[in-house]
Amino acid sequence: MLEMSADLGAVDAVNASIANLYGTSFLTVDRKLTEIIFNKRSNLPNIKNIYYTIGKNRDY
Repeated sequence: MLEMSADLGAVDAVNASIANLYGTSFLTVDRKLTEIIFNKRSNLPNIKNIYYTIGKNRDY
């Protein structure tokens, strides 16, 4: 997944590769990241769903 870090950024590439490794869904508040992962889904075939929510729904 190192080749994807240029498009996704280091942390997002790690998160996407973990989701891909375990075959889970991916949730983010970053719309641009959602679009990039969706467009790169051939490199991340095990991510079942990509979910996007607006920032007001995030909770720490």
